Amino acid sequence: MTDKTKTNKKIKGGPDLTLSANDKMYLAIAFNQSELLAFIHTLFCRGRELDGVYNARAESEMLTFKKSSDAKVYYATLQQIQQAQTHSKIYDGMAEFNKELIAQFHAAHKQK
Repeated sequence: MTDKTKTNKKIKGGPDLTLSANDKMYLAIAFNQSELLAFIHTLFCRGRELDGVYNARAESEMLTFKKSSDAKVYYATLQQIQQAQTHSKIYDGMAEFNKELIAQFHAAHKQK
């Protein structure tokens, strides 16, 4: 007899969110919210699935959430992934290559 669990059903005591730490190398992350929505802005280098190599040129992305609590969980998870990634030589190389984009990102997303 096999035991099946639906993937869309939350298991008691299970994680609120699971993200891959390999598909993107996060160089910068910012959070802000308005009255109705919460936003996460990211600057990252995309990983290539076939060979595990990252594209050198950083891309930006904005994620929008209706529930601030969900956005905060997502943001905290991204911060943990980024913190772990900063300990690699690959991260150092990507950050050096994209230092101007990182500076522009931080200037555009300064916490007010």
